[in-house]
Amino acid sequence: MIDLGFDTWVHKRIRLLGIDAPETRTKDLQEKAIKNIKNNGGKVWGTFVLGLPYQKEKDIQECLNYAKQLKIDYPIPNTVTPLPGSAFYEELKSKDLLIEKNFDKYNYYTLVFKHEFFTTEQLKNLISKTIMNFYNDLFLQDEHKDRLYTFAIKIASFLKFTAAVVSSEGNNNSLQQDFSCLKELLNPNLKKHTEAKGIHNTIEMTAFLKILGRQLIQININAENTPMICLAIKTDGRRIEYINITEEAEESTSIEINLQLEQLIRNKRAPQIGPKTLSNVLADNKGFGKKINLFRLFTAIGYEALAYKISQLH
Repeated sequence: MIDLGFDTWVHKRIRLLGIDAPETRTKDLQEKAIKNIKNNGGKVWGTFVLGLPYQKEKDIQECLNYAKQLKIDYPIPNTVTPLPGSAFYEELKSKDLLIEKNFDKYNYYTLVFKHEFFTTEQLKNLISKTIMNFYNDLFLQDEHKDRLYTFAIKIASFLKFTAAVVSSEGNNNSLQQDFSCLKELLNPNLKKHTEAKGIHNTIEMTAFLKILGRQLIQININAENTPMICLAIKTDGRRIEYINITEEAEESTSIEINLQLEQLIRNKRAPQIGPKTLSNVLADNKGFGKKINLFRLFTAIGYEALAYKISQLH
């Protein structure tokens, strides 16, 4: 686990004391550590402490751009949290900058002190949008990846983080407002890129695609009966022809999955697909042909889940 962000704050504090501590030294160590981990077959989890007192919008964007440059596998952005008993907490308390007395809000997602450049809501929205842009590149990477289940874990991490951030305030916003950051996933270059490169060339999914066969799968994410984004995946049994994320649904789909955020975000920290969601999927795919397509999809997913379990035994 590599922590990016807090080191920079520490360096700034050290320099105030007149001690030389160049940031480049930290970056060199981070780059070397990540290279060593990847060269030895490991995966990199990178934590990012965002919302530090000196940070402006450009600083947060630069931090996440740096994460892209490092090609971190699992980015974990956290809002800086002054934990009681820490020097950071005592410093903010002495300056009367703490704005939250409810310690349940000291959750690494909520800004609990008065920031010079952000309100709590502004920082939450900025972090949501920038991390969306980070994950938006998952389908565009050209380097070889591992199995499909590895990619699925990244998507699960992304969904878990998004739910945690947008739900952390406990405000009275509608789900459409809270999840407006999903629009950041819209990418006009995605379909063209995946057609040209073929995501099956960067993620090992040969068996998955053979089981799945020729499909046009559409996943619609809705909030309060209003469409937010539509994810379309077209396969031919050997390859993924394209992946596209749009605001408008495709026509003539072989499998249609409608995900209602109201049903998914029961546990704010971890979106869950429950019985209601599964029954809706069955109801939305009427007819024998679509039921067969669903069976193939569930079988392919089950195969990958089994492969993941087996990989954990070695």
